[in-house]
Amino acid sequence: MPHPASRPHNRLLALVPPAGRTALLGLLLLAATACGPTISEFNARAYEQATSLKVEALALMDKATAPYAEHADAVQHLRSCFDFNLS
Repeated sequence: MPHPASRPHNRLLALVPPAGRTALLGLLLLAATACGPTISEFNARAYEQATSLKVEALALMDKATAPYAEHADAVQHLRSCFDFNLS
């Protein structure tokens, strides 16, 4: 009769080979980390700024048929808005 200390405490775990145990542990860790947040929360101010810049950029692109020199000030203004929002 085997010694009681050598007998596995969990018979179900004893049925799984060691490589399978490692895989199960990996899947368990993956599932636990997958439950966390993956993206930041919605920020209304950032959304407002992004849509505002998009509208300005598209309006400026409508003027792209004219020479650059005619709209250099508008381009510089839009660039400064992008730089301001990125910092």
